[in-house]
Amino acid sequence: MQNDKFYYQANDNLDVISRVEPLLANRSWYVNAKTGLITQTFMGADITTPWVYVKHASRLDCFWWKGILFNFFSDVLGTPPIGCHSCWKIVIRPKNVVQLASLERYLEGLKFKVPGCKLGCEQRPKVNALYGAYVYFYSQEVALTALPSIRSSVRTFLNDDIDVFLKRGCTEYEEHWGDPDMWAIHPSQQKNEDFIRSCFAYERINPPMPEILKAKVRKLWVRKACEHGDKEYRNLTEMPFHVEYKRYEDV
Repeated sequence: MQNDKFYYQANDNLDVISRVEPLLANRSWYVNAKTGLITQTFMGADITTPWVYVKHASRLDCFWWKGILFNFFSDVLGTPPIGCHSCWKIVIRPKNVVQLASLERYLEGLKFKVPGCKLGCEQRPKVNALYGAYVYFYSQEVALTALPSIRSSVRTFLNDDIDVFLKRGCTEYEEHWGDPDMWAIHPSQQKNEDFIRSCFAYERINPPMPEILKAKVRKLWVRKACEHGDKEYRNLTEMPFHVEYKRYEDV
């Protein structure tokens, strides 16, 4: 008769399925009976994104690192996924939706060679901003070199002294693990990430964002601007989305 006090824990360490049950429940992934691997049902673009990806960073696998490793396995990692440690981004904070829309053209014509960039309306509750544009780099040194030039050029482009700064990794990581200067890769982290990866049949694709999806996202920006009281949205549409109240003032 088996009597092993570590029986449950040993199986818990191997049980990847329970962690990702939400993915399996919505049928975006399934357990392939032939291969035994957790497999994507389809490879489709995320139509719920608030971001327009002007240029994908080829070396950043955000879907896997953040969407899978962080969202479902953060407790066994110890720090952000290893690939995220070399992610640095210059953050541009437009003050209104007109500036946001204009920044897409700025990013498309950015003369400084960058690995990737995106922009959009913020929907994360812990981000204290309505809009953001992000220019990605693979090292702090290169990002710091680019920062003065990008800060100066974007302020000239928008004719406004907007906030432009450098940060490391995703905001969610700072919330979860604290000060990025204190992030240190755990000795077992590579082994853990490799094991998790071996349980999935995942193929990274990195095509340009479809223009029809960009159009959908741009419309979202304008609607969100209206919802959040950014009256500049009226400069981007012929027909206002909000109702002008009839006001009854004291006389």
